[in-house]
Amino acid sequence: MVMGAMVHDIGKISIPSEFLNKPRLLTRAEFEMIKVHPVIGHDILKTIDFPWPIADMIRSHHERIDGSGYPAALTGPRYRSRRAS
Repeated sequence: MVMGAMVHDIGKISIPSEFLNKPRLLTRAEFEMIKVHPVIGHDILKTIDFPWPIADMIRSHHERIDGSGYPAALTGPRYRSRRAS
């Protein structure tokens, strides 16, 4: 988990810095762009052979049990099984 915490936002390397450092609220389109960073991080890290499921941790780090998270809006058992992996 420590390793996952250290690299959880690695997908943000593909997001333009003007969106990451914007001093005011993001537009809906800008936020939609930000919301893909867990998928990008997963895709980057799935190619590396770690002894832990770090890529899955990265993909699900913005998921919420009520389904309000992203990128997959997981709820209930789907959320718990993803978080446990």
